[in-house]
Amino acid sequence: MRPFLLLTLLLALAAPGFAQERFPVTIDETKPVIIEIDESAVDLIYRAAQPVTISVQARSLAGSTLDTTLEVLDAAQVRLAYNDDHSTSRADLNPFDSLITALDLPAAGDYLIRVGTFSGTASGQIEVTLTLGSTPIAAPNLDNVPVETVRAEVPSGERYIYPVQLTAGTSVTITVRAIDNALDPKVALVNPDGVVTATNDDHGTPDTTLSRYDARISNFMITTSGQYRIEVSGFGGIGGVFELIIERGRVSNEPRPQLGVETVRGTVILGVPFQHYVDANAGDVLVITATAITETLDVDVGIYNLQDNLLDASYEHGSTDPSLFFYDARINNFIVQQTGTYLIEVVGFRAGSNERAAGDFMLTIERVGTGAPLGTGTNAVFLGEIAPNGRFTQPFTARAGDFVTITVRALTAGFDPVVALISPEGVLLATNDDHGSSDGTLARFDAQIVRYRMPTDGEYTIEVSGYRDAAGSFGITITTIR
Repeated sequence: MRPFLLLTLLLALAAPGFAQERFPVTIDETKPVIIEIDESAVDLIYRAAQPVTISVQARSLAGSTLDTTLEVLDAAQVRLAYNDDHSTSRADLNPFDSLITALDLPAAGDYLIRVGTFSGTASGQIEVTLTLGSTPIAAPNLDNVPVETVRAEVPSGERYIYPVQLTAGTSVTITVRAIDNALDPKVALVNPDGVVTATNDDHGTPDTTLSRYDARISNFMITTSGQYRIEVSGFGGIGGVFELIIERGRVSNEPRPQLGVETVRGTVILGVPFQHYVDANAGDVLVITATAITETLDVDVGIYNLQDNLLDASYEHGSTDPSLFFYDARINNFIVQQTGTYLIEVVGFRAGSNERAAGDFMLTIERVGTGAPLGTGTNAVFLGEIAPNGRFTQPFTARAGDFVTITVRALTAGFDPVVALISPEGVLLATNDDHGSSDGTLARFDAQIVRYRMPTDGEYTIEVSGYRDAAGSFGITITTIR
């Protein structure tokens, strides 16, 4: 049996759960209600007897001259859904009519349906229709890649929340464009489980339709269908008026590659990072390289989780790769500890001037392995000292598949160590002079070979020398992830 439905037209007096009292108006799911908008919005009450899925539409009876808005809130006045323009191929709706589809109401109780106009000052008649069930009144027209645009305001110190239904296998681009001189918008996409899956502050793209501080999440792949929410806030808690643009991509049933190379061309603007999201599974091994295209650009690259924690970073690759310029950056063999979405950020390095802080670059993300061992590994520490023109060697044993990090810290002031890794057969495998990482425990000229994957079982050799054959003492830390 269908739950008993009651739709209450707000006139002046209060129903339970809301501040004003209302005279109830009964309606069933097949009978629309016609309301008269006279500048201010009209509120209606839907009283659910149990958890239920609903769809609601607001259709202007004055044709396309009336731009409707539609909002559903719970009894605590928390917004559950909002729509301005329906963005579907429905021929029975005007382009500016509103539609909320397949909205899950989590519990029995009173829900507020607020019908208004985009300008907030228009007048006219609007037909409001409510239906039950999981089948929406109209499905999004993905063949036409619909664009949904909302104009709204976020109060100072608060968040604006906009629910949106997204489908697995599609992509979404979310743009927040400030339309006043106060707001520096930040945007986040929250999945149906309440987990933040993507964020952005400054878009960092060459899009000339956006100002420097506008925000954009670009081509984010949806892996789980459901009701997501978009959260917009102001940097520093400063509010303002903005335009929210949601662009859905086509459905794709193609599996995402577990191994392979992803290449993205990007631009960094002075003081504005370039951001790119990547999905990865626990045990995936990523090599992330930022290569300058603009000759004067000095790029830094970092990888973050969605809680804004920096996991690893590089400002100089420090390798012998001849395809890289000195100022290019590489995060080597980053082992993903937890399945999820990660943010890769590229910025231009600034050192007393801006000459290397902006330009074009190529970002390459290589998935070079899966199923890698997790954790921080175990450490072995050794001390050494060399005379001028000297060499220090330290043997150690490793197994095939181990990820080994070799760190050499200078203990003598001014000493600049150089480290090399030599195979059991005497072949030079890797070398480093200055580590070029974000490790705050290292001095600028300390050396580090990061997460080198050992090819065979055997006894390897670490060789330490001084830059320009200098003398000094040092400590060696061998970190093995097995």
